[in-house]
Amino acid sequence: MRHIIILFTMLVVAGGGVVGFARADDITPQEFLYAFHLRWAGGVPTWAESYELTTGGQVTPEPGAWRLRIIASNGTVLEEYPVNQQQDGKEDMILAYTGRGARAVLLDAQGVSRLEVDLSGSQVCNDDGVCDGQYGEDGRNCPVDCAGSVGSATISEQGSFGRQVGAWMMRVSFALVGVLLLGAALRTLDSRRRA
Repeated sequence: MRHIIILFTMLVVAGGGVVGFARADDITPQEFLYAFHLRWAGGVPTWAESYELTTGGQVTPEPGAWRLRIIASNGTVLEEYPVNQQQDGKEDMILAYTGRGARAVLLDAQGVSRLEVDLSGSQVCNDDGVCDGQYGEDGRNCPVDCAGSVGSATISEQGSFGRQVGAWMMRVSFALVGVLLLGAALRTLDSRRRA
């Protein structure tokens, strides 16, 4: 009777793990966001630290006469956010990510560039007119270079299928490991009982 209870408990735990992994695979990954950190001292801004990519919710700056622009390699303004000049303090801005962003520029009320940061480290699309699929450019994240690109969508779908197969294989391997551990535990109990 004791063996049956142990077996049932282990199967429930292993099954819960498999269901948990299935649930985790169904969650859609969040979109990336830019995180800019400004430090104000006497109305003059500096970068508190370099920008980073993050996930979560956007935190837009308090509207004002200053502007933060996200600019592409070819000089096109992709996004622009109004920023309120502050006297002192730190300001965190969590803004929409764009794969085409090459730099971010903070402009004062007169349109003079006060700060700039290079975003090319997180840039996917370089706006060079060539669809570089090997670097991650496709019709969704780089419409300028990959206009009308159908092949990249097919590659993306195959990648998705590959991830599903890999996730399925991982679940099976976890189930097999659980069964092997259960067998070892039962053998140990059985040998102790006989001794």
